[in-house]
Amino acid sequence: MTISYDPQKLKATLEKAEHKLKDSSLVSPNTLYISSFIIHYVNKMMLTTMTPWAIYIRSSMTLLNFTIISLLLLKILIYDRDNSNFKALIFTAFAAIIFSIFLLSFSTVNPLAMCIYILLIIAADKVDFKKLCLAVFVTGMIIISFVTCMSQFGRITDLVVFAGANTPPRHSFGFIYPTDYAAHWLFLLLAYFYFREGNLKWFDYPVILLSALFLKHFCDTKTTFILILGILILAVLFRTKWFYKLFDKAKKILIASPVIFAVFSILSTLIFGSYLSSKGFYDENSIIHRLTTGMKMISRYGFHLQGNYLLEEGFGGSNAPVKDYTFIDNSYLKIALNYGLILFAVILLYLTFLMLRSIRKKDYALVSVIIVVLIACVLEHHLMDFSYNIFMFAGLTQLTDTSNFKPKSKKSSGG
Repeated sequence: MTISYDPQKLKATLEKAEHKLKDSSLVSPNTLYISSFIIHYVNKMMLTTMTPWAIYIRSSMTLLNFTIISLLLLKILIYDRDNSNFKALIFTAFAAIIFSIFLLSFSTVNPLAMCIYILLIIAADKVDFKKLCLAVFVTGMIIISFVTCMSQFGRITDLVVFAGANTPPRHSFGFIYPTDYAAHWLFLLLAYFYFREGNLKWFDYPVILLSALFLKHFCDTKTTFILILGILILAVLFRTKWFYKLFDKAKKILIASPVIFAVFSILSTLIFGSYLSSKGFYDENSIIHRLTTGMKMISRYGFHLQGNYLLEEGFGGSNAPVKDYTFIDNSYLKIALNYGLILFAVILLYLTFLMLRSIRKKDYALVSVIIVVLIACVLEHHLMDFSYNIFMFAGLTQLTDTSNFKPKSKKSSGG
């Protein structure tokens, strides 16, 4: 039995289906991208919890991964193909693939997961990043609320950590460590702040303040507490006219801020970490510990162009004592050692581009968010962890936009 088909008829059928999809009010490029991003985000975020269901989620991710890939390919092939800047999109795809091959050469990242990141990078063009931030905020808060409640009912482990003899207990509320729980709050509040373009509603202020006090009391996360208060201060400043002028005056420093923070982080580790290690200072409950640990990892692995596979051991997920603590909390140092100096330079170049474009387009809310992220990542390792920091995608959503460096009109510039 032979099966025959008419190529012209098949082509006509596919074109008809494509036109129906484009004309559908239920399906849009934003819907396809945000849906796939949220599926991936839920998986990544659940893996930062203590829930035993995370193992089940990981085992069932093959099917979900193919669902994500299908949605992203649909967005690229159906909608992005008509993009007038499709050649620029092809160049982005080529760059993303080269970046990923370079990363895979020394990383334990699953090739299928890397394929998803490549597609997320390529398909991000023309996506409404504010809608993505809102979707992530809502999804993330649902997960945090659910996991927190389950941890208090005893269904998920609430890891309680004592940093010292005279320190209060620090609760993880079902996540792998109290600082990770607090970091999720910080990045989700930043997503909400950006969705509101810095203009928070009156009821947002007490809610965010209570969130900061809650984290300070139950998780004892001082850095996150200060940064969340910083969000409130920024929201107040966004209501003043002079604050917008400040961005213009400080634009050179703001554009260079990713490099400034990176250089400061690594140099402080090399200078102070080396000195403190030589004097035998190993205080587990202060910045000294982060500096000496960073210096230990530099001595052990060194800086290379391509990078290293780092064997790190930390406190996450357990109260058991760690004999050789080697977890790097500083994002910049971790990236430089793990990804290598070439990719480290590429990431800093991308962040510099993001700051430059945001300032030129007077997107001061994004500039403010990135500054808070850069500060947080001096003491946290979440810069390239997309279950926390989704703002690395902000520069990709309008990558082929020819008006990237054209400022908004004065009427729409705020203030």
